[in-house]
Amino acid sequence: MITFQGVLIGTGILWALNAIFVVPLTNYLIRKKLRSPAYVHLGGEAKTIEDRSVLKTMATLYYVLVDTAVLGTAGFFFGLLLGWFFVGISLKGKGWPGMIAFIVMSIIGCSLRR
Repeated sequence: MITFQGVLIGTGILWALNAIFVVPLTNYLIRKKLRSPAYVHLGGEAKTIEDRSVLKTMATLYYVLVDTAVLGTAGFFFGLLLGWFFVGISLKGKGWPGMIAFIVMSIIGCSLRR
């Protein structure tokens, strides 16, 4: 049975991992991509609607990719090392894939431990 306290702990872990790993890695990958020749024109101030749309799409895709990888890995190790599975809440729509990866991988890690 999942308690309210367990949901709060899981949500806290999701938010902490997001602040410590996901956002800095996403920003690093976006800056690295903007230095490539195909996207160098977006590195300055985005002037057109198309430029802003490309930047927003790129930011969302990188965020979902990094969020899913970081939270999936963390969930697996939390489940494997601690023997707990986690449930958390994501308030952002783009955070749901990472949260689902966190839950599923913590269950897999927990089941491998037993």
